[in-house]
Amino acid sequence: MGYDPKGGDERGLEFAKAKPEVSSGAWRSFSLPQYRVTVLKVEVPVNAEYVEGSSVYKGQKAYTREEALRHFREAAALATRPFFT
Repeated sequence: MGYDPKGGDERGLEFAKAKPEVSSGAWRSFSLPQYRVTVLKVEVPVNAEYVEGSSVYKGQKAYTREEALRHFREAAALATRPFFT
């Protein structure tokens, strides 16, 4: 689970903008051989409440649908182990 290094609200818009980088870093790090992980349990790289047009969109946009899909693909490409969310 990613956290805001500045101590901000993890459910807020500002963290939503940073979340793809934060969560992707975890996907990358825990895929390293030194952790001996066989399957990753990871969080999704975006907050759906800030994806424009999502069914739970709350009116403040951090990403378009296309950007959100790109964040999912980029995170998945970083994982060298099987994963689920």
